[in-house]
Amino acid sequence: MKIKTEMQLLGLFVIILSGCYLVVSSRSIVVNATASELAPSSNLTPKVSASGVTGVEGTSDSNWSLLANTSNTQDVNFRKSDNAYFQYDYEEPVAVAGIRLTGWWPNGQGISNLTFASKNADGTWHKSDPIAIAWTSQGAGPETLQIALKTIVKAQSYRIYINSANHTWGDKITMHQLQPIVKQSQSAVTAPEVTFDGLAITAGTADNLVNNPTHHDIDFVPSNRQNSISYHYASSVYVDSLNLIGWFPKDQGVKTLTVQYEENGTWKDAGNANIQVPWKTPAGQAKEEPLSLALRNPIIASNFRIVINDYFASFGKKISMRLLAPNPIRVGLDMPAADINSVYSAIKNFGLIGTAAGEFQAQAAADFMANSQAIIGKLSAATDDQQPALKKQFTDEVVKLAATQQDHESELSLQNADLSELTPLKWLSDQQLGTFIDLTSSPSGATVSVILRLKNNQAVSGLTLNVPDQKYAPNQLRIFANVNGSWQSIYDDSLTWSADWFDDDSVAGQNVPFSSTVNTNELRIDLPEGRSKISELAIQ
Repeated sequence: MKIKTEMQLLGLFVIILSGCYLVVSSRSIVVNATASELAPSSNLTPKVSASGVTGVEGTSDSNWSLLANTSNTQDVNFRKSDNAYFQYDYEEPVAVAGIRLTGWWPNGQGISNLTFASKNADGTWHKSDPIAIAWTSQGAGPETLQIALKTIVKAQSYRIYINSANHTWGDKITMHQLQPIVKQSQSAVTAPEVTFDGLAITAGTADNLVNNPTHHDIDFVPSNRQNSISYHYASSVYVDSLNLIGWFPKDQGVKTLTVQYEENGTWKDAGNANIQVPWKTPAGQAKEEPLSLALRNPIIASNFRIVINDYFASFGKKISMRLLAPNPIRVGLDMPAADINSVYSAIKNFGLIGTAAGEFQAQAAADFMANSQAIIGKLSAATDDQQPALKKQFTDEVVKLAATQQDHESELSLQNADLSELTPLKWLSDQQLGTFIDLTSSPSGATVSVILRLKNNQAVSGLTLNVPDQKYAPNQLRIFANVNGSWQSIYDDSLTWSADWFDDDSVAGQNVPFSSTVNTNELRIDLPEGRSKISELAIQ
């Protein structure tokens, strides 16, 4: 029989249920907001100039910079002559993955064909093939298109040549935006939300298609209608290939597929229809085969769909894969606004003020809330080039707040993982449910480990694990204790996190009992591959 009790602890309500519990905030930190300035990142802001272009109807040379502003809603009006182009000069070389255009009445006065060029080290220009612009809006718009380049290029200067335009109302061209899409330097991309349409999953989970460190089977049964898998990213990514892993691939794997992307509410394939998957493993052979499948044409978007057109059915009407996902590269915004909001909201709802270990000083908490509120208020209007500065400002606020916390009883270190600058590692054991760490496994594929060192040798029998987000809750833990200089396994099992434990204002937790009580001053917690968010690790 399940027993549920309630208690109030440090301003929080804690509900304990069968070894798992839900923490719901009973208060918030209330402060008065103050303003905070936001400066753009100069390297992502190019100097825009023009040749063969004349501004008309109120547009002058000083307005060309508006074309490189993703929040611009002002008309940039111009006429072109032969060999007309806009040039984009950056302070240092940047990698470019595509071109972003925003048109106003685009089928009447927007650009219809262009050529992209990058400047070589010898001063010459390398031009792409002409690119036709397929506007879909028949009305005013605005309509935004993101066109992926065949390959990502790196240079300090770029040109966009205007070959032709739509001239329903004369020879004037009107655009709101025309600029390169810059590839971001950070390699990690937040895992997408994965959904199925027409497919019934019978083994594994949808998320396993993009993150399957144990390489177990993901089985799904197709229907008689369109069978597709959708991948929803937090922001735009550049995709030029798919990652697949098959098991008995020519007996139960995908045979042909179509890759689509969503643009302005419409699904398009950009010429990536009916692609055959070139499995090499012969039929009847029990072998795992990894495969990188190149797209015919790269795509920049935030929503993707893989339509399964045909599959191998030697074992009946079932498809089995171990990986099937886009291979994404981050472009545009440096960090999703959601990352900043999640840190802010957790501290706002659960932050404890006082002088005990891990607690925030009252004035420091008030300053953090006020300054962060002002920064977050700018998110909706932030352009790509402003995003890094916004991240830096918020990170500075986090550092100032964390510096006011009293010392706690353990020392932490991290192996083989990239830790978000927004979440200091000390927050993993600061006895605060209002803080968490956000980490992503390194590209090397080595095991992610958290090392927890205690000040003294202690008898420990388990851990308490709290997480703020079901999507990034660890689903597998391996825990080791340092006993006489060697690592001894004391826990190795999967974890299940129910959606019922989470809501908009909650933190969920589980007790993790060790196989036996051990005397140690050092624990190693191995986490699964991918991204994890953890509020607290506390010894029992």
